[in-house]
Amino acid sequence: NRPWVLVLAIAVVAVLIAVCWWIITRKAPPGDRRLSLRADPLPPECRGLELYHTVKATKKIFDLALLEKIVLTGLISVIFAQYLLPDDVRSARVLAFVAIFVVVNAVVSQWLARRSRTGRSVVVVLAGMFAVNFGIVFAMDYLERVVRVIDVRPSLPLMLFFVFLFTVITVLYDRYRTVFTARRLLERAAATETGAPAAGLE
Repeated sequence: NRPWVLVLAIAVVAVLIAVCWWIITRKAPPGDRRLSLRADPLPPECRGLELYHTVKATKKIFDLALLEKIVLTGLISVIFAQYLLPDDVRSARVLAFVAIFVVVNAVVSQWLARRSRTGRSVVVVLAGMFAVNFGIVFAMDYLERVVRVIDVRPSLPLMLFFVFLFTVITVLYDRYRTVFTARRLLERAAATETGAPAAGLE
């Protein structure tokens, strides 16, 4: 009903873009690297499957990374649950279910990593953990019928979707967390050799 409001909004946005561009190109110091959407290649020490396998088999189960994984998986699951599950399903109950699942998943996956002698590809790990996670969710769903934490019976396709979601998040989180930790250790070792503080490790 008021076209001038749209014209004014477009003009304000154009002015803001022009001011930001002027500040970036004329006033801001030059960047230390060019803008790129492609990630830097991994160092040779962070490549291969043996690194992930070794870290997975030897690290502690109950640490800050586990809490971080619970929060990440729980928040994403709550978002999908609000759209896919009935309205009477409480977010706190979903978080409780996911927290228990992530802990059981961490225990089982570390046990499997310690029994395996070599690392496997991401596709093989995803397929294997999908089957393991389905067994975990199925067992938890059976036990939940007794304690009734979540009074809802999801259909099989819905259960498979959530198992797929859990598997992708947990497996990829473990992989990228391993690379992140390895990078920090390499930076710390390099800083120790040169005597300079590593970024983020002071």
